[in-house]
Amino acid sequence: MRRALIEAYFKSLLDLLAPLPTVENPHVAFEKRAEMVGFIRGEITFTDSSMLHFRELVDLRQPMRLIMYAYHYQNAEGALVFRYDNTAHHMNVDTFPHHKHSADGNIVAVHDVPGLEAILCEIEAFRPPSEDTELSLFTNRDTKKAIKFWSVCKRSWAINSTPTIWTPSPMVKPFAGATPRSGCQTTTRN
Repeated sequence: MRRALIEAYFKSLLDLLAPLPTVENPHVAFEKRAEMVGFIRGEITFTDSSMLHFRELVDLRQPMRLIMYAYHYQNAEGALVFRYDNTAHHMNVDTFPHHKHSADGNIVAVHDVPGLEAILCEIEAFRPPSEDTELSLFTNRDTKKAIKFWSVCKRSWAINSTPTIWTPSPMVKPFAGATPRSGCQTTTRN
């Protein structure tokens, strides 16, 4: 069995971002610390001028690969929308040190440690649809990867234990004969 090297993980992050039409300007820096350990720091600007600042310390030898992470998403005005991190500063959270900061100032438990893919799905749920920026992932430069991303997004969050279910967004217009499996919007469970 071939072991995954950190370079393959780095490439998977770039492959994740490349086909997404909502990503306008990604800046991602990779630092290889060992054959299977790396540090990633990124800043992604979206087409609506919102931004995701993130960092990950990844050790592929560990069962929980994300040793350290922070995903800070802010709107175009710079206001916090949400931030996930595992900084050890909220000891009262059931899932300490894993937690989420919401825009209203609440700190909530995070039962499933998110990765960049899950974060991008959640970001799509916050992005307001507009006539100017209506998307069709089916006309994207890398359609198969975009469709795969969104179908994974939808599936992984639907079976997740968090109170959010992901469903297809009505703003996506597939080409004739296609199944609209792209985009995400949230529905809250009661």
